[in-house]
Amino acid sequence: MQNLLDIGLSETSNAVISGWRDKGRAAFCLPTPKAEEWKYTNIKPILSNIYQAPKPCSENHTTCTCEHKHEHHLPFEAYEIYFHNGHLCAHQPHLPEGVTLLSLEEAAAEHETSAYLNKSFELNKMPFAALNTAHLGEGVFIRVARGIRLDKPLAFIYETDEDFPLWADFHNIIVLESETTVDWVEFFESKNKTLTYAHNVVNEIFLGKSAVLKHYKKQQENEKAAHLAFNAVSVRQNAKFESYVSELGALLARHETMVHLKEEGAETVLNAAYRTKGKTTHDTTANVIHACAQTTSKQLIKGVLEDEGHGVFQGKIRIEPKAFGANGTQLHKALMLSNQATVDVKPALEIFADDVKCSHGATSGALDENQLFYLRSRGIGQKEAEALLTKAFLDEPFATLQNEPIRLWLCED
Repeated sequence: MQNLLDIGLSETSNAVISGWRDKGRAAFCLPTPKAEEWKYTNIKPILSNIYQAPKPCSENHTTCTCEHKHEHHLPFEAYEIYFHNGHLCAHQPHLPEGVTLLSLEEAAAEHETSAYLNKSFELNKMPFAALNTAHLGEGVFIRVARGIRLDKPLAFIYETDEDFPLWADFHNIIVLESETTVDWVEFFESKNKTLTYAHNVVNEIFLGKSAVLKHYKKQQENEKAAHLAFNAVSVRQNAKFESYVSELGALLARHETMVHLKEEGAETVLNAAYRTKGKTTHDTTANVIHACAQTTSKQLIKGVLEDEGHGVFQGKIRIEPKAFGANGTQLHKALMLSNQATVDVKPALEIFADDVKCSHGATSGALDENQLFYLRSRGIGQKEAEALLTKAFLDEPFATLQNEPIRLWLCED
């Protein structure tokens, strides 16, 4: 089995990056089923490959200069930022005044990262975030100035078409100052279905007072890929983080979110839909910490499991002692379309304060026979009726979205 620390990573002359790489190497330990957070998610299928680090684009260039940026990737207008074959592309959009965009290395060199990089989680408790830090170098730093309302989304688009098993790490930092409003899109796609590769992404997000960030993610990696994503979010007074995630691809996909509701009035919505096929595994893990009074969290996760697919949901709501009036809800629903499919669900509440409202629930089952009969009785064929009910089930986490183009995009297969 390959030591994932040793993938042939290029050296860096940036002292900040180099120092963090050393800390990441010291903190990294491959998770095993004995680790509570990983007991349901078997990572062995992705470890049979011998991964390699991204190749430099040229002798003097470590930033991708490819021309694929001219392709039309999204069905709506956006400020598109591209990551290709493990690199941030050099060609970036012209952003409005008040929005700062730097590569992670540039931001580290200018000391922009000192207050944010690896400040929102404990490195030794997050194995693949530690590995991401051991491979640190690629990513972006974005700061949106106070009061800015972006007219169209920021979009991070990730692609790979290398012909070797690529392991690509990205570490992004997004800082929204007070009273800003931003839509943020992530799109992962592989047009070549035969490639073997891994994306390991860490996003650290900091929301100032009354800031609003709406996150939309669509993951369509191929069924030989590994997709490991961790979002660490800090939410201040009256700010709101909403996340809507559609997970459709990858051999192993883990989407993990940790939201720290730090001040009064902070809110979060974490909705997601996933669909497993073949022998794929989709893991949705969420940890919401209510650290202050009058904070709110809502989670709705729905999964469709086919063939020998495996679904995992781990959701924790923690109410700290001073978080009076906190309100946290959590619900996972699974639709089982195969007798060979499995789902593991582990909801958890940790409540250390009085006068709070918390609930969690989980259901699993087959398609409703009465609903099938109703559709069949109106001349709809069996397969078409099953497809309609399945789509309606998966679309529910996105039903309240007011941005119609983005909602339709998330709901497309």
